Order: sequence, then C-alpha cells, then structure tokens
Amino acid sequence: MYCAQCGGKLVVDAKFCSGCGSQVGIKSGLSAAYVAKDVQVEDKESLFIGKNQSYYFTKWKNENSWNWVAFFFPIFWLGYRKMYSTVFLIIGLFLLLDIIMLIIYPTYPIQFDYFVGTITGVIIGSQGNRLYKNHMNKKILAIEDTNVPEESKRNQIKAAGGASVGGIFLAILIFILYLIVSGILYWDYY
Repeated sequence: MYCAQCGGKLVVDAKFCSGCGSQVGIKSGLSAAYVAKDVQVEDKESLFIGKNQSYYFTKWKNENSWNWVAFFFPIFWLGYRKMYSTVFLIIGLFLLLDIIMLIIYPTYPIQFDYFVGTITGVIIGSQGNRLYKNHMNKKILAIEDTNVPEESKRNQIKAAGGASVGGIFLAILIFILYLIVSGILYWDYY
C-alpha cells in the first residue's frame, strides 16, 4: 500500500508513513480508486513474498539496496526465492566461461575462479532485491492475464511466490552438476 499524502510505500500494518509522517488512511489529495488499486497491488505483492514482506517493501524503497544473503550465497538465494531461470543463466555463464578459459588458458590460476565468484556475489548482492521485485512483477502480471476467478489467481500468486527450501536443494544439485562438468573439462590439467 502507498501513502495517500506522499505516494511512498507503506510498511504492512503501519499507522504512519515513514516518508512524510502522515497518518495512514487519510486520503486527501489522491482519489480513492488510486488508493484502492495500490492496496490491491500491494496485497498481491504480499501474497507473493510471504513472510518477509516488510523486509522487501523497505528494501524496494531504494532503487538499489544490498542483500547480504544474496551476496554470500547467490545461487542458493536465487533458488530459495524461486528464480530458477536466473540460476540456470548464471550456471550456464560459469560453464561458458570455463570452456572459454579452457581454450584460451587451460592452466589458469584458481584465484580467477575466486574472482568470478566474488563478482557474482557482488552483482547478486547489490541487484538481488531488484531482480526479485522484477521476478515478482512478471509472475503476478502473467497470472493476472489469465481468465480464472480472482480467488484462483490469489492462490496461484501465493504458490508462485514465497520461499522454497526445495529450491535451495535444486540450486545445490545444479551447482554440483556444474562442478562435475567443470571437473571433467579440466580433468587433464589438475
């Protein structure tokens, strides 16, 4: 939900806006339809996010915000937040980089892998919250475009979002498969 006074995003169950300090529920200046639309959008965002709504709503106030878990465990955090296509994209890029390095410099120092891992962590740590918001918006829009009853849409949004411990295990499995393929590629060099 957004503040009727300044348009800033409100934390769930807030009594006052953290942006302008006005009392939540005062609707002067903006139409009731605009506020109702924002309530509906935020309700769907809350359904999608699950239990960490206030964390993400606070982080999304800033254009770029830092996510420490995404920094230290980028692949596994992406799996936890059900962003599987991004997991496959990153692992695919790692594999492509391994193949390129095998062709160009097959005995490259291991520090290069540490550097690539750190850069990946910095990118996902700094952009992870934004990636998650974009992922959420795409999923919600795709569900909204279907011709099913509203209650069914709400259930689909809830199922598409949230967190997944199984997603962590899937990301671990994908990462292990990557390590096996990478080890096979470099078997003769180590």
